Amino acid sequence: MIISMTKLTLGSQRSIFLLFTLVSFVRPAQSQSLSWITNADNGTFTVTGFRTGESTGNLIIPGQINGTSVTAIGAYAFNGDLGLTNVVIPGSVVSIGFQAFEGCFNLATVTLSNGVQTIADDTFYATQLSRVTVPDSVTSIGTAAFDTSTLLDITVSPGNASYTSLDGVLFNASRTVLLQYPWARADGSYTVPPGVQEIGPAAMGAPNLTNVTLPASLLNIADAAFEQESSGTGPMSIMIPVGVTNIGSHAFYGTHLREVSIPAGVMKIGDAAFLNCTALTAINVDPQNANYSGIDGVLFDKQQSLLVQYPPARKASVYTLPSSVSIIGTTAFASSPGLTTIVAANRVANVQDAAFYRCGNLQNIYFAGDLPATGSGIFNFAGNLTVWYLPSSSGWGSELAGRPAAPFTFLSTAAARDSSGQFSFDILGSDGSAVVIETTAELKQPLSWFQIRTVKLTNGLFQYIESTPPGQSRFLRARIP
Repeated sequence: MIISMTKLTLGSQRSIFLLFTLVSFVRPAQSQSLSWITNADNGTFTVTGFRTGESTGNLIIPGQINGTSVTAIGAYAFNGDLGLTNVVIPGSVVSIGFQAFEGCFNLATVTLSNGVQTIADDTFYATQLSRVTVPDSVTSIGTAAFDTSTLLDITVSPGNASYTSLDGVLFNASRTVLLQYPWARADGSYTVPPGVQEIGPAAMGAPNLTNVTLPASLLNIADAAFEQESSGTGPMSIMIPVGVTNIGSHAFYGTHLREVSIPAGVMKIGDAAFLNCTALTAINVDPQNANYSGIDGVLFDKQQSLLVQYPPARKASVYTLPSSVSIIGTTAFASSPGLTTIVAANRVANVQDAAFYRCGNLQNIYFAGDLPATGSGIFNFAGNLTVWYLPSSSGWGSELAGRPAAPFTFLSTAAARDSSGQFSFDILGSDGSAVVIETTAELKQPLSWFQIRTVKLTNGLFQYIESTPPGQSRFLRARIP
């Protein structure tokens, strides 16, 4: 701060008049307060942060230090610095490194001078920026570079050849890729402009979005495109256009989607695409899809040998895998609080990573086959469950992935009626054993049960199916004779 004083003499015996001028400015950081390294390729400097204890609220990166140009800000340079409130980056700086200002929770403004070319992934993640202006010189902006809960608007200088903005939303120059929707927008609805072919990585994680309209031109939903990292409702209504061919890993993680339909053209769905979607009740698949299928709202590959995703908000407490399933996919049942019992009535060969992650109420899993191969963390944060297996199967011990394992001899699953009206349940037991199926119309009369048939378990399994006419009902049970 400078105070200047001007003296005016009005006469030899007259009073003087004093004029004070108050000038306030932000001083550039002194080079002795910064640390830096020499770039081997050209001898210029990369700033790597403050020296210990030298943090300041207002920071102007100098264009030169000791006569040598500063051309870069290094990865993690000011990461987590809570003292920073304002930053000015000079035109001599060509690149800003990975997470250089990530976690600077009080950083409210940043000035990017013309000359900056590269802004790396997560550069200003989790700051207090509300507005950002991208200068003409920028040619590369990394994933989640401006992901912060306070961001309202991204402006791109008109002369920039690589990027553009529309209503404060960041796109590539041709507007075929939506790169960043500001997180702090209060609007609950957003219509992606026609012509957009891709929703970029981590592009639309704004917690206030509840209704997103995607254009017919869309081809790709990238990794973490709608991923929710903060509290909020997230998108609850999205219709995936028929032209989409790829849904990336974590694409809808943590959103409040209630139902989703997979079009015929989708060729790949990445791992955990619908993980932690706690409101999701059904994933429907177009029957013409050549790569995926759905059964009662559960997502499978086309052959139904891989269970891809069980909808976390499905109401059933017991779920029996189709007999075709041999692989339980990565995070397939994760965050499904309603499940208490899972029955793998066929020989499941592989249980992949985090398959039952956060299934907090899961109590029992029944396996009819031999010990499956298992990925990492399959029961992380799951309930105090017991794993059950048939005595005739092989490879089992006293536990599986840290949970107790024990043999069972007979199990009849809960009955279910499908959309065609067929009524079915599965019977598991020792291979070749006999089971009697009985029926009654009145539970209060214990002697009224009569035998329908006796069946033999082939490969330890029998599925009972019948069609009951509308308006008629009866009770069935299975027992060992």
